[in-house]
Amino acid sequence: MAEVKSARVIAEERSIAQGELKASFKEAGVGAVRSLEMNNINEGETVTIPTDFKIIQVPIAGSTNKAVQVITEEGKAFWVGCLTRGAMPAAGGDYVRPKGTVVKAAQKYGNMDEFWDKEMRGKKIKFTKKEKVVANAFDGEGTREVNVWTLDFVA
Repeated sequence: MAEVKSARVIAEERSIAQGELKASFKEAGVGAVRSLEMNNINEGETVTIPTDFKIIQVPIAGSTNKAVQVITEEGKAFWVGCLTRGAMPAAGGDYVRPKGTVVKAAQKYGNMDEFWDKEMRGKKIKFTKKEKVVANAFDGEGTREVNVWTLDFVA
């Protein structure tokens, strides 16, 4: 009888085949993170971070940038950038920062490796709210929509 793989294992294998498995967020160069409009986790959805999560760095199509993801138990890509990704509205106003109990906890740490090791393993995370911000495009031509998240731990 063939082994039945979980959604997480299938998604991890697919991502690793496309990218490269990394030992730490530092090694993966978390500075170049993918924008949230590519996130496949929906507003209001709760996901579970595996206790033995894998840090996967993948190329962003159409650019030389790479992004860092952790595949959740549900087989969803948790893009690490959503913990720190904010946006400046093109029309002016205050910079919009990510919020929530997960973001607040992350800010207590000096690096992502320590934060994920001490706070994220095995935790349920709710993508509580998505705020869409119209920001200037990276190339200076026009605008783009950026999702800024409120992320909360679920008891």
